Amino acid sequence: MLLTMAVVLAAIGISVLMLTSESRQKAAYPLEYEEYLMKYAAEYHLEPATVAGVIHTESRFKADAQSSAGARGLMQIMPSTGKWIAKRMGLSGFDADQLYDPETNIKMGCWYLDYLYDRFHGVDDVVFAAYNTGPTRIDSWLGNEEYSSDGLHLNVVPNHVTEDYINKVNRARKRYEEYYGL
Repeated sequence: MLLTMAVVLAAIGISVLMLTSESRQKAAYPLEYEEYLMKYAAEYHLEPATVAGVIHTESRFKADAQSSAGARGLMQIMPSTGKWIAKRMGLSGFDADQLYDPETNIKMGCWYLDYLYDRFHGVDDVVFAAYNTGPTRIDSWLGNEEYSSDGLHLNVVPNHVTEDYINKVNRARKRYEEYYGL
């Protein structure tokens, strides 16, 4: 009887530890606005885990986030970039404060990621670098043999902030695949 009770208590203890560990993991990688994330990832042919990884890296899913440079919302879109995206999407009456609206921000951010995937031939790390530092700078890096041997991939990322950003998005993307099956 005591042995059976000890086995049951051990099993319960292990289950509690596993749940606690899973809860901590998910707390470190929250998933909010899933309806919008899934809708616009599908509309723009993006992997949901990639979109979640960018949002996590940019704002940790805080809709009211604003960077010191002025980027706004979940996907940290600069007002000037938002204006450019809105024009390209055919959206009239764009106001930079709309970037704080989760649906608007995710829709525009997914459109922009899709644009970058098309522009940079679907190469994830190059797309993430462009999202972080801008496509014009990435064009110059890809055109420099010191950084790219084929003009499509970055063999060297010359900016440590951008290199760190790429690694963070890739790490977060894997976590969202693992924790949420995205």
